[in-house]
Amino acid sequence: MKHLSVSHLFCFFRYILYKVPRMDSLSGSEYIYIDSNGKKQFNNINSPLGVLGQTLRPLFRPIRNMVRTYDPSLLSLLCPAGVLMADRTGTGLWLSHSTPQFPFRRDQNHFWPQSGNKNAQTFICVTFNYDQFREIGLRRHLQNIRAFPFEHYVPENFHQELLQVVKWTEEAPPASSVVNVASLTSRGNKAFKSFAKKISEEEDGELPGCLIS
Repeated sequence: MKHLSVSHLFCFFRYILYKVPRMDSLSGSEYIYIDSNGKKQFNNINSPLGVLGQTLRPLFRPIRNMVRTYDPSLLSLLCPAGVLMADRTGTGLWLSHSTPQFPFRRDQNHFWPQSGNKNAQTFICVTFNYDQFREIGLRRHLQNIRAFPFEHYVPENFHQELLQVVKWTEEAPPASSVVNVASLTSRGNKAFKSFAKKISEEEDGELPGCLIS
């Protein structure tokens, strides 16, 4: 099989996705996709051909196959605050979201948790160059929003700040009412501010951290 760079899988993502809540006339799987080209509406958020299905495509390959077929330089980090994927030699993306148990499985046909249909959900996806992921780790930004990973694959040749992510569960910082801000620059050279705030363990459907252009 021809060797491909994992960067090609990330392409260039920058979008906001809003999934509607379940209502009398709606199943709760409908969503609105917004990017620089405008707004579109779709029906099935769990479709492998949909926006989220295409974004998560690198995750749907088992790790052993991913390493054998592609560069062994792909980071994948799944946590309550979102999904991070990065290629050490190029780019990566941060998919910040409000959906508990997402992605449900590393399966292109079952990645969406049915429990996510009840409430409205929000997704913000931005592509960054690899150096920005060091900034995210350096500022302890993921730690500040208690983004403890429930699944991860972090090669040893990645930034040490990112390798520390998998150890944060044992070194959890105390909850803080301070809003932490990190300045990031997207692959498209757009400035973003990432805000990390204290979250309530009782609340569902909120973004513990958000990206604002």
